[in-house]
Amino acid sequence: MAKNTRKLKPANHGTRPASSKARKAKRAKVRT
Repeated sequence: MAKNTRKLKPANHGTRPASSKARKAKRAKVRT
């Protein structure tokens, strides 16, 4: 099990994702 700190944070409360890697995940989540 991966550590919680390594999880990707979409940061839906702000305009930009927490990490550049979470950008794709956020877009996929929003487009759903």
